[in-house]
Amino acid sequence: MENKQLNGAISLFDELRTDAKLGKSKHFNASRRKMGLHNWVGIPVVLINVFIGTVIVALLSDGAANKWVSIGSAILAFAAASLSALQTFFNFHKAAEGHSSVGNRYLGISRQCKKIIRKHEDIPYSAEDLWKEAEIIQSKYLAINTEAEAFPTNDNDLNKARTALEITPFVLEKPKVEQSA
Repeated sequence: MENKQLNGAISLFDELRTDAKLGKSKHFNASRRKMGLHNWVGIPVVLINVFIGTVIVALLSDGAANKWVSIGSAILAFAAASLSALQTFFNFHKAAEGHSSVGNRYLGISRQCKKIIRKHEDIPYSAEDLWKEAEIIQSKYLAINTEAEAFPTNDNDLNKARTALEITPFVLEKPKVEQSA
């Protein structure tokens, strides 16, 4: 009877490990995507502002203001302000940091599960102790899920995580029992 209880607990650890690895990959994918957006919006803002600053200095030192240069500078200034507003509104950098934090917490869950399974191979837990560990890790996993709600991912992040995920289930070997002569 106890062996059946152990198989259930080991299966739960393996499911938690798999789900945590998927969550980790999904959030790391989202973090990379958000940092990419941060760069795609942020770099043009910097470049446009440098260009506008250069044009303004040239106009002020030249004295003769070219109408088209002034109009172009105004359009670029509007574009830079708009991109800067988008960057502030969506806060890509903070979102990327949040996704990385959640991903790292999922990674911790995955490693805890793996450690307990491996430790159980060397020093077998009782069914009761193994289930206690499973419940502790599961509640940590559920807490991370709650935190992750503030950092939604998209279907593409999930699909990339699924295709990149290579998980081999643990095969628990039966503990070797030493026979005394």
